[in-house]
Amino acid sequence: MRDENHRRPWLDRLIPQSKDKAAFVVAVIAAIISVFAISATINFSGQYGFGMFLGIPFMQGLLVVLLFGYRKERKLIECLGVACTSVVFLSLMLLVGAVEGVICLAMAAPIAITFALLGGFLGYFIQKRTRQATAGAIVLLAMLPLGAWVEKQGQTEPPLTAVTTSVIIDRPKQEIWNQLVTFNDMAVPTDMLFKAGVAYPVRAVIEGTGVGSIRRCQFSTGDFVEPITVWDEPNLLRFSVEKMPPPLVELSIYDDLQLPHLENYFVSERGQFKLTSINERQTILEGTTWYRHKIWPRVYWQLWSDYILHQIHFQVLDHIKMQAEGVQ
Repeated sequence: MRDENHRRPWLDRLIPQSKDKAAFVVAVIAAIISVFAISATINFSGQYGFGMFLGIPFMQGLLVVLLFGYRKERKLIECLGVACTSVVFLSLMLLVGAVEGVICLAMAAPIAITFALLGGFLGYFIQKRTRQATAGAIVLLAMLPLGAWVEKQGQTEPPLTAVTTSVIIDRPKQEIWNQLVTFNDMAVPTDMLFKAGVAYPVRAVIEGTGVGSIRRCQFSTGDFVEPITVWDEPNLLRFSVEKMPPPLVELSIYDDLQLPHLENYFVSERGQFKLTSINERQTILEGTTWYRHKIWPRVYWQLWSDYILHQIHFQVLDHIKMQAEGVQ
């Protein structure tokens, strides 16, 4: 039985009687509160972590369902639907408010929707018992930026992650090495992420030879400056990363959208090309990138970063393969 003794006049005025109108209003309200929570998290702590990608969506899903069920108990499917709708409204607000761009919103969507649904699922059961929880959910959502700051204080340096991609080339190592140290313009990639604005390689040149020479790899967003640390012709070319361009150009309704996470949140530290002979005419060419990123949960975002790096590697390795084998 619902508790009718704790009605709140301000909620009575705010939430319409109509189910459809109520769903729209509460979805917008929860989205607006989440926009402020996300903006405060970014400005207060600079933290793109568990609080932002798990806590805020979860509390948003919980809050919107508690508001939706304020007047009348709602069905589970209705609760989950309004939770998803609120996340869509949140994404549109972040886009229009220049808080985020399309690419990062799309990447965050799976985890955000999942936790919003979990919050909505919990809200479905809570709505049956009390309306008292609504104010508590609002307070908890508003406090998440402080939680993000606390989270940041307890974090250590993110681990160094290696991503290795390989191809087999029907040429001996020396012929491949000659194509490896410098290569001309590559074809524009067809992957949708690159078309949307994720950085992709264009060409590479090396100034000098041997250890200490500088490799410049031009990407669609700028140049990597990579001092050579190992020059073992024709076996291994290793380099550090002295300078790197932005990892992407955000797709947005605004020109040149500058976001905090586009600088120093994904850092490539070093890379290498390794050649291993299979026989006199075949060689395995491996490309490896070592990187760190400061966005959590690491397991989720590593799926995206590893996928993108593999696609970049394939773009380079396949180009070298075609050049070495004489395929145009």
